[in-house]
Amino acid sequence: MCNNKTYRGFPLETHEIERRSQAPKRWMHICNYFRTCKKCHMDDLAAMPHAQQLAYKQKHDPDNYDLDAWLRLRDPDLKAPHRVTQGEVDEWTRKLFC
Repeated sequence: MCNNKTYRGFPLETHEIERRSQAPKRWMHICNYFRTCKKCHMDDLAAMPHAQQLAYKQKHDPDNYDLDAWLRLRDPDLKAPHRVTQGEVDEWTRKLFC
């Protein structure tokens, strides 16, 4: 998020976008994770909307970005397919990176 490889000597941490408590049987999927410095992980991510987190995932880890797979972590039958839309992710991408 901040492009730091460490923060005050702490190495990068792995952040899960969808918490295990929200998708207990399916949360371990590469589309659900990204690496961030300790400061960003502790300070910035707590209140960040999923669409914004997914914008970071799409930008910095495009090979493992998969919105459909991510939505199915919590909702395997995709009963709420528009919980986060690609349009929302794209809007955050424009705000953050343009």
